[in-house]
Amino acid sequence: MSEDTRTVQGTRKLKHFIGVAGRARHGKTGFALTLESMFRSAGYLVHTCGFSDPILREAFSMGFVSTSTRENLTRDEIRELVRLGNLRRAQDENYWCRALAREIEEEAPDVAIVHGLRFGNEIEWAHAWGGKVVRLERRHLNGARFVSPDRDPNDPTEASIDSIVPDFEIVHFEGQPDWLAETAKTLARYLMQLRPRLSEPIPSFRSPGGCV
Repeated sequence: MSEDTRTVQGTRKLKHFIGVAGRARHGKTGFALTLESMFRSAGYLVHTCGFSDPILREAFSMGFVSTSTRENLTRDEIRELVRLGNLRRAQDENYWCRALAREIEEEAPDVAIVHGLRFGNEIEWAHAWGGKVVRLERRHLNGARFVSPDRDPNDPTEASIDSIVPDFEIVHFEGQPDWLAETAKTLARYLMQLRPRLSEPIPSFRSPGGCV
């Protein structure tokens, strides 16, 4: 772990820090929100954020995009976000880590859930908080990896994900949103060291498609 990565950790002691990594449209945000719901229901103060959030705020303030709502971005505006994200990382690889560290410090949660991790230094950053990282991979029913139509699969923001080493990895097939949500609940229970309620079935990390 580099000294620079440690300096962007922040000073707040968290009970849990969870990073959610994966390519575009592989289910990161939904997975993070399910984790948030589980931790909130257990009484934790939770802050959920993503690496795209400070990029979108900066791009909007600079007039590069016409909306501050990610769901309403056009393909050209998404490309602007990727361009700005890569530009700032080229200037300082921890630029966006610093932005999110400030946000987490200001919110002062018990639990931070950060989605959209893509690079090795971002994994180091999560681990510097004492955190765990889960990588999601979405596949078509034939087993091929899903590629978002609005992203260049060879751009570093996508390709770099293959080389990171997460603490957990979950592969899911299209059409399995409920199963993916159950794996998020199971991961939350595991990290909180909670037993499922007797009325609940114990979900498995093995998908109906046969992949773990």
